[in-house]
Amino acid sequence: MFDVETTNLKSVPWRSCRDRRLALGERRSRDSMPMPLLPTFADPGLFLRVPACPTAQLQTHEPDGLGAERHKQQSGKKLGPTKAFAREKSVHGTTECFTMSQPHYAQSSVTVDTGAVGCTVPTNWNLSGMTDLENTPGPDSPPESQPPAPNLAAATQPPYVRTLFFGPDGLRPGWGLAFYVLMFYFLSRLANDLVERYGPAGSLRSMMLEEFCWLLAAVIPSLVLAKIERRPWETYGVPPRQAFRKLFWVGATWGFAGITLLLVTLNRIHVFDFGHLALHGPRIVKYAAFWAGMFLLVSCFEEFLLRGYAQFTLTRAVGFWWAATLLSCAFGLIHIRNGGEEWNGLLAVACIGLFFALTLRRTGTLWFAVGFHAAWDWGETFFYSVPDSGMVFPGHLLKSSLHGAPWLTGGSVGPEGSSLCFIVIALLSFAFSRTYKQVKYPEKSMLSHGGLPKSA
Repeated sequence: MFDVETTNLKSVPWRSCRDRRLALGERRSRDSMPMPLLPTFADPGLFLRVPACPTAQLQTHEPDGLGAERHKQQSGKKLGPTKAFAREKSVHGTTECFTMSQPHYAQSSVTVDTGAVGCTVPTNWNLSGMTDLENTPGPDSPPESQPPAPNLAAATQPPYVRTLFFGPDGLRPGWGLAFYVLMFYFLSRLANDLVERYGPAGSLRSMMLEEFCWLLAAVIPSLVLAKIERRPWETYGVPPRQAFRKLFWVGATWGFAGITLLLVTLNRIHVFDFGHLALHGPRIVKYAAFWAGMFLLVSCFEEFLLRGYAQFTLTRAVGFWWAATLLSCAFGLIHIRNGGEEWNGLLAVACIGLFFALTLRRTGTLWFAVGFHAAWDWGETFFYSVPDSGMVFPGHLLKSSLHGAPWLTGGSVGPEGSSLCFIVIALLSFAFSRTYKQVKYPEKSMLSHGGLPKSA
């Protein structure tokens, strides 16, 4: 492909090696001809210069053998670099940086830290080697931090409507109580309409039917809310398995003993007279049973309405005793519709409501209060035949009478309006607190985390 003239050096006589070299040089200079180069396959872009990277740092790791040899050669004093090396280092460190390749000897490696200043590199360069060097952590480099996990809290948040009505412990107390009151109101109006349409007007049977319908109006909303809140119905203070068991009869004994203590005291101070029998024969049993059933419905209705679901829900919001105080005031106010009720009777009823709240707190159920309430009303209305919250009903056992100062006798209200009634309630509360010392109704914090009242 190329014409190149060759010369046999052995055929030329040489005087000396020097003459031979000179002759060979002259011959080559005289007989040489230009030789074309092979076409290059190199990319001219590889010879482009890279913009200066003042912050680039070159870190090398020498083999262990060279390091040991260097320590042997060092003298006692520290040697500095030569001026030429320092000048060359400063020039290369501040002007330009080049892509370079380095053979892998032992454990040597190169780490390039570009810092905050970047180098613009053409896109057609193959920087896989440099990428590997950059990604290789040095011995002094800090550990790479893991990327933060994605925040999925916003994606998992419940819808606004649910958070409006429900909290972490179920239906919010305000909504629950409002729903209970409204539903009870509409059901009680419906019960009154049914009694007026189908029940005998003004009879004792219509009174019992009305109380039964009101009891249903108080219970049905609680059953619906128990499903919504996913709680057992016994959470609201009336476990069915304890109905008419020990606590009920103990409460009935305390209730009849309380009204007896009050009326005996009034009799001893000569403001109350027992009188004589008003009923005879089977009529005594008939009316005794009727009023027992009647006041059982009254006590179940009033206790559950004000110390059942309402007490449980308000306790979640404001605590037990604040809820008990509010509901005891409401207990007094619902008696204002009675014909002969006055302020002293309403105040006494509110105090009795606080006593019932104490029995709920110490026993964990309403059955003691239901028994007490029923026996107190039965003894007051039927057995001792005195006005009950300003009302006198037919079918009472005795023809008794109250006479004297209204602040002692209670006036038209009956014994519940007497000032001695407050003393009797205080004595009953003290005796009960000494008898039942353990608190079984949970606090506000326990109710908020799903705690249930413990059954005695």
